[in-house]
Amino acid sequence: MIELRTLGALDLRKQGKEVRAVLQQPKRLGLLAYLAMATPRRFHRRDALLGMFWSELDQSHARAALRRALYFLRQALGDEAVVGRGDEELAVAESLWSDVGEFEAAVAAGDFRKAAELYRGDLLEGFYVSQAPEFERWLDLQRSHLREQAALALKALTEEAERNREWDAAAGWARRAAALSPYDEAAFRKTLSLLERTGDRSGVIKAYDEFAARLLSAYEIEPSPETRDYVAELRAQDNAPRATPSRPRESPAEAPLPLDPRSVAVLPFTVRGNSELNYLAEGMVDLLSTKLEGAGDLRTIDPRSLLSALAHRDDAGVTPETGRAIGHHFGAGSFLLGSIVAAGGQLEMSASLFKTDGDAVATAEARGEAESDIFAMVDELARQLLGGRSRAPRGRLTRLAALTTGSLPALKAYLRGEHDLRQVKYLTALDGFQQAISADPEFALAYYRMAAATAASAMPELAREAAAKANDLRDRLAPRDRILLDAQRAWLAGATGEAESLYQATVTNYPDDLEAWFLLGDLRFHSNPLRGRSVVEAKPAFERAVALDPDHVTALVHLVRIAALEGNATERDRLIARVIGLSPEGDRAMPMEALRAFAQRDRKAMETVSARLQEARPLVAGVAFADIALYSGNLAGAEQLGRSVMRTVRDGELRALGHIVLAHVLGALGRWKEARAELLAAEPTAPAWALEVRALFSALPFAPVDAPDLAADRAALDAWNPNTAQPHHHIAFAAHNGVHPHLREYLRGLLAMRADD
Repeated sequence: MIELRTLGALDLRKQGKEVRAVLQQPKRLGLLAYLAMATPRRFHRRDALLGMFWSELDQSHARAALRRALYFLRQALGDEAVVGRGDEELAVAESLWSDVGEFEAAVAAGDFRKAAELYRGDLLEGFYVSQAPEFERWLDLQRSHLREQAALALKALTEEAERNREWDAAAGWARRAAALSPYDEAAFRKTLSLLERTGDRSGVIKAYDEFAARLLSAYEIEPSPETRDYVAELRAQDNAPRATPSRPRESPAEAPLPLDPRSVAVLPFTVRGNSELNYLAEGMVDLLSTKLEGAGDLRTIDPRSLLSALAHRDDAGVTPETGRAIGHHFGAGSFLLGSIVAAGGQLEMSASLFKTDGDAVATAEARGEAESDIFAMVDELARQLLGGRSRAPRGRLTRLAALTTGSLPALKAYLRGEHDLRQVKYLTALDGFQQAISADPEFALAYYRMAAATAASAMPELAREAAAKANDLRDRLAPRDRILLDAQRAWLAGATGEAESLYQATVTNYPDDLEAWFLLGDLRFHSNPLRGRSVVEAKPAFERAVALDPDHVTALVHLVRIAALEGNATERDRLIARVIGLSPEGDRAMPMEALRAFAQRDRKAMETVSARLQEARPLVAGVAFADIALYSGNLAGAEQLGRSVMRTVRDGELRALGHIVLAHVLGALGRWKEARAELLAAEPTAPAWALEVRALFSALPFAPVDAPDLAADRAALDAWNPNTAQPHHHIAFAAHNGVHPHLREYLRGLLAMRADD
């Protein structure tokens, strides 16, 4: 654990009983930790501290609570422990020392051994302050930031040991690095390869068994085929018994898949007798899939993929023939058909489980008196159906309400949200999920899906909040949802490597999961350029998403962009027409029209779409500007549109991003002075990025730079302490989290070269 300690006059180790009293008061200890660790070290306004620690109290009571906390800390640690500036600002004394600050200084100085020695686990692990959600969010952010810093230090130590051919040391550092991301298979494979270099094959097999057990326990999935084959080969070489685990389907190809007896496709139910129950036609796909997923060895076909496949068929109703076709399409060994009938004041629910290549193997019936009995009826159907299978479930069946909600209004709102999310109507989907959460504040699945909707709507802060709440309730999620939630949280925190590994694990074990395929592509598309990798790596994942759902507008939009980057104008325009045809009123249509107009340099179309963008939502206009700047090849048009769009944007981070993109456009047009002005405009919100990009522009050998500007940039970099850079959560800015110290040194070197120093 990274601990909070002090030196000199405030040496906690010499305070005994008084210090233990501080440690026994979570809110007061939290206040001390925040004042000591918030970067940069500065004075904090009392009002901000009240909102962070006593938001549940009115102003007078909150101020009284803060005064008592300060009095208590000064009594325990000395009057000089917390100092004030005027009546409204507070800070800890300069003499207060914490190993957090020492750790970050060691990383910044490149003293990775010292950093590794200081980092002994998550910051304040297990520490919790009740009724202080802002502090908990700050603490989660700090834990993630410090964990990333530790991973960087351990990676550097691993590489150093490899260069020196110190294989035992390298394996040890790699093992510690992998432990920081316990489900990151890429980091784990690095550990295995180094263990093998040391000759410790038994260690490789033991580590693999532990990793496989961890994946099975957390998510009920297996390691990738590559990892399994690698370890199986070692077992064979050692004449150890070779494991033959059942292998999930991992190929994204569209060829017919072999039937998997573990996999079941739940088809929409037929609803008769009461039109108010029509929401259960699709709803039963979601409910029974959630209920059956992970029951024993069962896997259910992803509802989004299944309903999309059905939408592209011409069947008049859902019949056994439909079920067999869908089963073969997804490689499902069985499929489920059912009906709901309202008659005589009662509900009757029936279902039949068929083998895809055979007859019915189980039937079930359930009755209820009212709509609110749906939860119990679904539970009863599942119990009967599973009892009719030749292999009974190995685990205890969880009640449907425990995996979803016990509130009928919440369930109905959630199912509306799911339907709208499948239709790429993010804002209306968000409204449904919010209603579901209002009706049931413990509805974990609704929080997770709300995070997905807000992330897709470029509202990362709301997405993080929803994902954090879903994580608090993760015991109420099925294993597949847990792994997607963890991937989502990792990505929102900027840990793209961990998120990519989790998405890859999902599509390996659940090859029909439309959302996971799309998000894997989305992550690679947006993150790869910032990792030195090509966005074209995202293309197969998007193509697989479109194969599962030919109407997946967002995946098609990304394929438009990739085609533009590849210079394939014919494919670009074909896909744009497809997007507009599928969603002429959607948020993606206008940016696609704008991209086509500006790429073709069609002046009349450019004027028309530019006028329409003036009336569009800021997000739509911002996407259009970014698309034109990046993919149209029409920089002059991009500048003109960008200046117009910037007048409509109010969100701070989006506005800063707009200034930075516009600066790049102006630089590409050779107008470097104006580009610097745009970067200065971005500085209040994104100071680290603005400085780094400004320095990069000055370092470009083809960009003119005045001697005073060059000197100013060098001085700014020399004076800047990159450890004070606040972590960003916007997907574009998060890529530099944790690496600002390295970028600073790199840029200092470039500018020294430019100055002939």
